Amino acid sequence: MIEGYGSVVNSFLGTLVTWGMTAAGSALVFVLPKGEHRTILDASLGFAAGVMIAASFWSLLQPSIDKSRELGYEWEWFPAAVGFFLGGLGIAAAEKYLPEDSGDVLKQLGGGGNVVVVGSSSSGSKVATNGSHKLMSNSYNGNHHNNLNGNGNGNHNGKEESYFSIQRKKQEQEKRRKQGLRRILMLVLAITIHNFPEGLAVGVAFGAVETGSMTIREARALAWGIGLQNFPEGLAVSMPLYRQGMSSWQSFWFGQLSGMVEPIAGVLGALLIQYANPVLPYALSFAAGAMIYVVVDDLIPEVAAAAAASSSNGGASGDTSWSTWGCMIGFIVMMVLDVALG
Repeated sequence: MIEGYGSVVNSFLGTLVTWGMTAAGSALVFVLPKGEHRTILDASLGFAAGVMIAASFWSLLQPSIDKSRELGYEWEWFPAAVGFFLGGLGIAAAEKYLPEDSGDVLKQLGGGGNVVVVGSSSSGSKVATNGSHKLMSNSYNGNHHNNLNGNGNGNHNGKEESYFSIQRKKQEQEKRRKQGLRRILMLVLAITIHNFPEGLAVGVAFGAVETGSMTIREARALAWGIGLQNFPEGLAVSMPLYRQGMSSWQSFWFGQLSGMVEPIAGVLGALLIQYANPVLPYALSFAAGAMIYVVVDDLIPEVAAAAAASSSNGGASGDTSWSTWGCMIGFIVMMVLDVALG
């Protein structure tokens, strides 16, 4: 973003700014309250959904249509429609063919750590398991005592049922944990896909400076605008990860990682401007389709599951108010940034 430097260097510097803003947004996870602050943590899914819904239109679909118009497409809506459909299809295919435990890759890449399902307690499970062994032991002792007294009709079926019930609950808990991590993996994937065409757009803008179709000031403004829009997107990734049970550092790592593709895309856009520019409308709308699919197929069901878990743990039945208001606030924040920064 320095006058006199080539488009590739400026594209790389510009997308470093956009990546840095993603990391800055992700870093807010360090100031989140520690402990079981469920209202704040439940709102994170809604916030992520609101950011993605707003970004899908103002950051992606509208620019896709505008770019189609600029390139002189006869049907300016066509790239947006095709790209949007293919984006949803791509995420659907990823969900279908990724193995059930694919979400565990987040735990492994994040340096391990205990990732738990919100609303469950690993220590509670341990107590329950120990209690079940105690019950089994008591059952055995009771029946043994009865047999010694000449009563061979001792019955411990009730105790066995308690044990198997606990095991079944543990299996269901593990299944929910894997499903939760898998949904978050889809969220990280969607935000990463969304960041690629944005980095491409910055690269194309700085490449256009050399052709004379854009000024350095306009390209610089575009880079800063995209960077500021990336700030809530970084938080939209790190907050749900933190909610899912990851540490602050793990959540921050994956949040900033979603923006790492922008410098790569920016350099490609500057180098291949004659090829990147025509496909940009499709790339933007592809990212929009991926994000909307994740919101509808993954985040909304996760909100419902969180409400059900809260109800089973003594919370208000079906209460999704915090997730709903999180979605409203996330949408407003992203909309204001997109519209104000152009």
